[in-house]
Amino acid sequence: MRLKWKHVHLSLAFGWVAALIVLAANLALLGNETARLGKQWGMEENRERELNYELGKIRQQIEWKASEGYIEQKVRTMRLPLIQRNQSGLLARQP
Repeated sequence: MRLKWKHVHLSLAFGWVAALIVLAANLALLGNETARLGKQWGMEENRERELNYELGKIRQQIEWKASEGYIEQKVRTMRLPLIQRNQSGLLARQP
């Protein structure tokens, strides 16, 4: 049996259609993957922003608790002897 041109053209058409279906499916999967990665990136960005906000609050608290005024107030409430700096920058105990 000889192949007719009609059969050759039909097989080529089916081949092109199959190739286009595979390409369309791959593009759809790639689009879904891109959307998923975009959502994940957005969630990570929000989490990073929240962590930076929390870090800033913690740094402020540490700076406040390490400030000279706060420490002096705590030393007075605990009735500990204060140590002040001399003019030369050295520490000297108050009498």
